[in-house]
Amino acid sequence: NNSKNDNSVQEIVSNGNYFNHGGAQTNKATMDQFYAKQLEVDMCLNLNDQTLKFCVVGQNDEQHTVVFTNVPLLAQGYVPHFNIGSQDTEIRIAKIPHQWFGIQKNNIFV
Repeated sequence: NNSKNDNSVQEIVSNGNYFNHGGAQTNKATMDQFYAKQLEVDMCLNLNDQTLKFCVVGQNDEQHTVVFTNVPLLAQGYVPHFNIGSQDTEIRIAKIPHQWFGIQKNNIFV
């Protein structure tokens, strides 16, 4: 199944691209900060505001945060989807308070 053809998918790609499907719109944030061998990325979905945000932790300013607006409200809900096509890639996921978005915190995975 190819998620790129799914209108419910909003995606950010490690090669510096992002795609908005299903009528969502995207700001013009810089993408250079996502070109790193190791990084932490925060994702924040706000259904009240219909926004989805991505930023490298510590770089959550307007210029560096990718923001999807007008994200469709889906009856089936939302599931984070990570399409990893590289070797030696590690991913860890943690639920954090929305106030922590983009802020470096220690010991989240302890």
